[in-house]
Amino acid sequence: MGEHDEIPALIRIEHDRWVFERIEPSVLEAASHRLVLTKESGDQVLGVTLTLDTALNVAQKMAESDDRVVLIQPI
Repeated sequence: MGEHDEIPALIRIEHDRWVFERIEPSVLEAASHRLVLTKESGDQVLGVTLTLDTALNVAQKMAESDDRVVLIQPI
């Protein structure tokens, strides 16, 4: 394995409650790309994907809907 990368937890809200998702270690090992927003205060990791196609789709949707540029980094 390479260097350790910080991967944010998957958190969502259901019925006005926070739900924390568990991620299997095998999924983390399969992650191939990190999605990053560059800000003045520093980079913000949005999450990781298992394929480049998924990373490109997320980056494209954010560019179209939020007018943001998302950096895609290989892990």
